[in-house]
Amino acid sequence: MNQAALSRLESRADLSVSMLRSCVEALGGRLEVTAVFPDASITLSCLTSTETREDLRALVNQQCYLQLMPEDHETDRFMVGHVDDALVKLLKLSNAQYAEIPIRRVFEVLPATSQAPATIVLRGKLEWSAHQKLRKMVLD
Repeated sequence: MNQAALSRLESRADLSVSMLRSCVEALGGRLEVTAVFPDASITLSCLTSTETREDLRALVNQQCYLQLMPEDHETDRFMVGHVDDALVKLLKLSNAQYAEIPIRRVFEVLPATSQAPATIVLRGKLEWSAHQKLRKMVLD
């Protein structure tokens, strides 16, 4: 990020928690958000947790299911290829097509069982477009 971009970011009146977290982590820190009341302080770990991203990174090079798939694709298996700060890139094993999903759209990661691989549960749903070779996230 160059100086001009950082300056614009600092002057914004409304900044997403994920953007703020990324900036703090890029500087070598860790973001903690605390709500302060007259009689108590409560850490809002749900806003600053990187648990989902770490759960996804643990799945790199492993198979998984995606939940909230169209009915005719519910049992499709994917290989988790790459996870960065914003996206998880998956390879659909049946036809070698890729899906890139924003991490902010991942609701949770369910662990693998002895009968099935891990499941990535999405906010929203995936929709197939015959004109594209990628699945795309459709926001509700």
